[in-house]
Amino acid sequence: MNKILKLIPTITKRYESKLDRYFFYNNVNGKCWDTDSIIGAIVAALDGSLTLDEIIDTISSNTVEVKKDELKIQFNKIFDFLEKEGFIYECNR
Repeated sequence: MNKILKLIPTITKRYESKLDRYFFYNNVNGKCWDTDSIIGAIVAALDGSLTLDEIIDTISSNTVEVKKDELKIQFNKIFDFLEKEGFIYECNR
């Protein structure tokens, strides 16, 4: 997949260390989303510099206990949801 995603500039992101969770707030539509620190760190780092395949390859190389195909399925679901909800968007390099 050559899809490249980026966090929408109007999103406020916050990491709460005591909860070990990330919180994202869309300042335009008022939607909130929270997630664990691992997924949150990945989403917070979406800066349009990597394709989805490159992101999955990086995660897969650091997560040997989970199959690459499973990671791809899970992250595609997460990214599709976030794109629909207005937290991330597809961009060009």
